[in-house]
Amino acid sequence: MEKKFALVFFIKLQEVHLKKDVGLFPIYLTKEYFNEGIIFYPTRKKDEKKREYRGVIIWPVYVEKELDDYSKSISYLIAIKKLVFIEQVSHIMIFHYKLSHLFFLYYLKITCRTKVYLKLDCDDNGKDYIKDIENNHWFKLILNKLLLKKCDLITVETKKIYENLKKISFFSEKLEYAPNGLDDSIYDFTEASEKEKIIITVGRIGSYQKDTELFLESLRYLNFNDWRVEIIGPISDEFEKKIDRFYEENPKQSDKIIFTGELTDINQIKEKYKSASIFVLTSRYESSGLVLIEAALFGDYIISTDVGCVRDLSGDDGYFKIITSSERELKIKELSRALQEAMSMNINYEDVYLERMRYLKNNFMMSRIIKSGFFIDWSNN
Repeated sequence: MEKKFALVFFIKLQEVHLKKDVGLFPIYLTKEYFNEGIIFYPTRKKDEKKREYRGVIIWPVYVEKELDDYSKSISYLIAIKKLVFIEQVSHIMIFHYKLSHLFFLYYLKITCRTKVYLKLDCDDNGKDYIKDIENNHWFKLILNKLLLKKCDLITVETKKIYENLKKISFFSEKLEYAPNGLDDSIYDFTEASEKEKIIITVGRIGSYQKDTELFLESLRYLNFNDWRVEIIGPISDEFEKKIDRFYEENPKQSDKIIFTGELTDINQIKEKYKSASIFVLTSRYESSGLVLIEAALFGDYIISTDVGCVRDLSGDDGYFKIITSSERELKIKELSRALQEAMSMNINYEDVYLERMRYLKNNFMMSRIIKSGFFIDWSNN
């Protein structure tokens, strides 16, 4: 009997999604276990055509009404159910823990007899939301318990949140730890590169989540000497004004801090990781933080707030610094101290790279992640 996989997505699919877990899990799961793979997503364009991407069909599903969350759309639900039935999809994947998503999975399971997989994509805020349901809403708790029982597999991205969620009563033995991983076809393992006196950060510059302001504030206190900073990523219009103000207030640092803008060529981004000595992440929250894994792969010394997978990556190599202060001013000072100390360290980056390479190859490459026993069991049932 043929097995067919489908990810049901609830927002407009963008190219950037396909290069992250939204695209990588369907691509690698399909290649390893299924005869065919599909990514369904909602669209308002009637003429939008389906296409093939790395062995997976990208399938737009027309929906008339505009919604923030299409899992609440009856027309999208009916359209997906029809397609799942006609295409004889055997295994369904959905992102994010929401009651509407659980109803969606439940409906597909009982009407199409699919095996369903819920990927939590859960940051600390998501964990707190789940605890809030357990502690305060008895009706929602009962409903969540009933619906979660219908899931055949549930995964979360970090060990910390996995351990916390296992303590919550309505998460059963179906919960597993499955980190987000790097695309084997892009991140090949080569020899360690020559490092320069460069500090980088990568992300959506100016977004609330990434908290680039924290990074900028910490840079005011640094003695750069012959170091420089490159801030990489698309810049919000509002943050452009903050950049101008920062340069006005810190004219001596204007030639030390460079905003590169967005880099769409993956080879350009890889070169930035290769040449950088220090990588900084100042996010307020992350479900995983793929940039942390990328930076670790290239042997960068990592300074990060306590988010995402940073504790899963740190291991015993000693080339990580986690910023733990919660009060804003203390956090700025802790980050600036960590940066200044890292700039003065004598690091053997070749040794760092070799240690990281072995660890990441075994734990954070997509080809290895999808071969976990629970994915084998789910796909074969």
